[in-house]
This record gives sequence, C-alpha cells and structure tokens, in this order.
Amino acid sequence: MKKIILLSIMLLCSCFAFSQERAENGKGYQGYVELGYSSSRWMVPDGQLYARMQSAHIINGYRFNPYFYMGAGFGFWAIDWDYLVVPFFLNLRTDIPGNRKVSPYLSLDLGAVFPVKENDHKAGTINPTLGANIRLSEKYAIHVGVNYCILWTRLSELDLRAASLGIKVGFSF
Repeated sequence: MKKIILLSIMLLCSCFAFSQERAENGKGYQGYVELGYSSSRWMVPDGQLYARMQSAHIINGYRFNPYFYMGAGFGFWAIDWDYLVVPFFLNLRTDIPGNRKVSPYLSLDLGAVFPVKENDHKAGTINPTLGANIRLSEKYAIHVGVNYCILWTRLSELDLRAASLGIKVGFSF
C-alpha cells in the first residue's frame, strides 16, 4: 500500500511541473501525459486468457529536432483492476511535422514492468504506437493512437507472453 501511495504522489507531482521553453527550431524539453485502454491475450500452457488493461503514463524527454524525440516514462497499468503494475520505459518517437493541424507520428516504448505486490513477477515490454497529433498551438497538442503492447515474463519454468491491441489518448506540452 505504501508503494501505491508513494507512486501516486510522484505521478501527481509530475503533472504540475513546468517545462522549459522550446526553441523556435523545435528543440527542447517536451512532456506527454497519456491514458490508454487495451484488450490483451495471454498465452499460457493451458491455452489463452483474455484481460482488459487500463493505463496512465507520464513521459518527459527532449526533442532533438522536429522529427525525433526521446524520453523516459513511467505510469500505472491496471489489468482487469485486479493486477496493478508500474512500467518504466524509454520512449522513442518520430513525428512528420508540417503546417497541417493534424500530423502522423510513430512511437516505440521499450522497458520493464514491476508489480506492486511483492510476490508477483517482473516483465519486459515493447509497445509500438501509430497515431495522429492534433495541434492546439505551437507548444500543445492532443494525440490519439493505436498501440500493440507485448509483455513477457518467466514464472519458474514457464514463459508467459501477452499481446494487446489498444488505443492511447494523450496531451503533449
């Protein structure tokens, strides 16, 4: 319970942090807040299990140019509201900028997932996303994307894998 409270406080504090000004050439700090929902299929020795997953992420990083961004993120995943995990990941993102209000992006999260309960197991994750940015101003945008999340872990002698297809909605600042 202490871990959940501490992580909730950290997540809340990072929501109210102020960023540095981004330069006119697009370089500088950029942050993202994302919410997601997906339906997953777990491959287990006895067959398959299906679960729903809700997620919330905060990602902070650096935009190197209008096309490339790299950041680090963390958040919460609730799997069927029974299993709570905390992902930590590297976020690589490429945008196709333009003078348009809507522009496409491709994002890739690579990281590890840590359980909140001490007796549960850690997992690895790869999470590619394809979506669209909807610019609100020069600094702010809403983004909507479709993601495919892959999780894997090892329990004793068993390798467990999960794949999920979902949506993400977020805000960049």
